[in-house]
Amino acid sequence: MLIVNADDWGYSERVTQAIVDGFEAGTVSSTTAMVWQRDTERAAEIGRERRLPIGLHLNLTAPYRADDVPARARERQLRLTEQFGKQGWRAPDAFAGDRQMLRDTIRDQLDRFREVIGEPTHLDGHHHVHVHSEVLELLPELLPADTPIRAVPRTPPHSDDPLDRREAGLYQSFPAVDLVWELHHLHPDLGGAGLEWLERARTLSVEIVTHPAEDNPKLGEAPWRAATAGLDLASYRGLAERLAAAAPASLPPQEPEPRASPRGWRRLLQRSGTGTA
Repeated sequence: MLIVNADDWGYSERVTQAIVDGFEAGTVSSTTAMVWQRDTERAAEIGRERRLPIGLHLNLTAPYRADDVPARARERQLRLTEQFGKQGWRAPDAFAGDRQMLRDTIRDQLDRFREVIGEPTHLDGHHHVHVHSEVLELLPELLPADTPIRAVPRTPPHSDDPLDRREAGLYQSFPAVDLVWELHHLHPDLGGAGLEWLERARTLSVEIVTHPAEDNPKLGEAPWRAATAGLDLASYRGLAERLAAAAPASLPPQEPEPRASPRGWRRLLQRSGTGTA
């Protein structure tokens, strides 16, 4: 299964239109929206009309740019942007900020998303901030247990490395695909490891992270179309059910116990040493 997710829906008219073009061309299958950005309202209307699969692109690293942001919501999110760096998800430092402010800011964005779009199909983060350890600790109390979230991105050559503590905790708490790669780490024209890695999507669930305002030309070219031909192009809508249906009858015991149906089970089997995918 292959999910091609376009980040930043609603950031600007240019970005939204590039994602629409990707959906229409059949090269994008999923997107995640930013709230309180310049094109959020218009993009939300497009998404509702077209019934697009849209998740929340949690934003703690770039200030809100819309004019209608409640003052307190704008202030606390702005303060958090001073603490979360663009690369902070890679090796997150201990969070020295106000945990309640962080909780309230995540809730602000979820509430606004539901107000203008509906229930998110999934959640990821601007600059992957959603996998910062402090954010991951809060998400189980703020999201329904069956909400998929984006797994920790890897480069293709490191796809089979053992799961670290953060990754294992993510898979135990939420539905998630087996592998997440950014397009520039995959596409050889962008310095990536090679499109042959897409063969993994025939036996695993794989998400490709894209930014269509820059990536659409590559997604429309013959090498990409050839490499993805015959793959099951899917979205995050209904992903939890698909993962549960595909999981084996029994999983190796995990600590702590998963709080919902089996998810990311292939990676958990690899971690436990009881099987390979």
